[in-house]
Amino acid sequence: MHNDLARRASAEAAGTAFLVAIVIGSGIYAQRLSPNDVGLELLENSIVTGAGLVALILAFGSVSGAHFNPVVTLAERLLGGTTTRNATVYVAAQVVGACVGAMVANLMFDLDPSLKSAYLLLKRAPICRTAAAN
Repeated sequence: MHNDLARRASAEAAGTAFLVAIVIGSGIYAQRLSPNDVGLELLENSIVTGAGLVALILAFGSVSGAHFNPVVTLAERLLGGTTTRNATVYVAAQVVGACVGAMVANLMFDLDPSLKSAYLLLKRAPICRTAAAN
């Protein structure tokens, strides 16, 4: 793999890992901080996620474009903004980064880093509880 592509893919992997860790970590912390107020949990999670995303875009945008999402990468490919080879490498890096970020977030809060714990956490997420209540 060309050095420039490897550098950009590494930035995508790291950025995606940080973003997923921020989203999951802020969700876990919001549940612990405001356990009986779903609206406040959503507000806390969204503010932290937005601030984290801005910081990550500023940090990695000049290196890789700061896609951090396979759908964004695939859209760029469909619109001709990148090559198939680059898109494939980016998507692979993003998937690996997302998995690492999810495991790290669970470890930060002393949770099981397996997929089972991610499923259980998602079931308890504020947005899922809100949708189930309606």
